[in-house]
Amino acid sequence: MKKLLLSTALLNMTDALLTVAGIRMGEIEEANPVMAWAYAIDPLFFLTVKFVLTAATIILIPVLHYPLRRSIAGMVIVAFTGYVFVHGIHLAWIGLWFGVW
Repeated sequence: MKKLLLSTALLNMTDALLTVAGIRMGEIEEANPVMAWAYAIDPLFFLTVKFVLTAATIILIPVLHYPLRRSIAGMVIVAFTGYVFVHGIHLAWIGLWFGVW
């Protein structure tokens, strides 16, 4: 579960960077209303929020009690799966942008 938490945190950060790039290039929009609000305030604020969430997750990994409760473990799995899906979307627009497909 620790590796899944770390992977989810890192996917969150790469999602942030790819999202900012995609928005600036006019290829995508932020689909999460809360993160769209953060981006509308300032892209740096958006990145800061995403970075703080990533850092908090990484800091908490060693102090959490394992195995995690089923509900928390389920949320981690859902978040990881969601980020994998979102990265697939990022790969799609990047491929279109570079004319790969």
